[in-house]
Amino acid sequence: MTYDMSGVEILEALCEGNLALAEDLLKLHPQNNLLEINSDKKTWLHITTSSLDPNEPPAITIKYLINLGIDINAQDIYGMTPLHYALRSGNAEAAIELLNAGADPNIPNIDNVIPLAMIGRMPKRLDVLKLMLEKGGNVHFYNGHYEVLQSLELFRSDEEDFMPVIEMMRQYA
Repeated sequence: MTYDMSGVEILEALCEGNLALAEDLLKLHPQNNLLEINSDKKTWLHITTSSLDPNEPPAITIKYLINLGIDINAQDIYGMTPLHYALRSGNAEAAIELLNAGADPNIPNIDNVIPLAMIGRMPKRLDVLKLMLEKGGNVHFYNGHYEVLQSLELFRSDEEDFMPVIEMMRQYA
């Protein structure tokens, strides 16, 4: 994966969901390989889900990259998986696509934060929370200070948006 203009153009096409353009650019610039891992151990799934726009990339791009065989649970040098990045950016559709493909909501990063604990970025997306819980999300994961559910109960229980999150997590406690 290169950081020249061709790599940027490919990234933009992927983030916009323009897969035909991305494939054309890849043919024109064969030095870019969607299966490559960079020096930070990031895959193209990591890079695309790192967008600051919660609508980018669309689910079609995530599905495309998964179908290429990119490891959905690959961890970069920060221990972050594509699911961590999708949740951090608030991209519910990317998170759903990753979870449906088998992404693990319990992989801790170097700060001992699991994707399930990042639901705070999108507390109104109970569909994402439910899917993480159905896929084995551990509400009792201990990060060295608190369990996921315990932390929400202690610090977010007075926030209206978090009451349904806490209630749903209690069902899986």
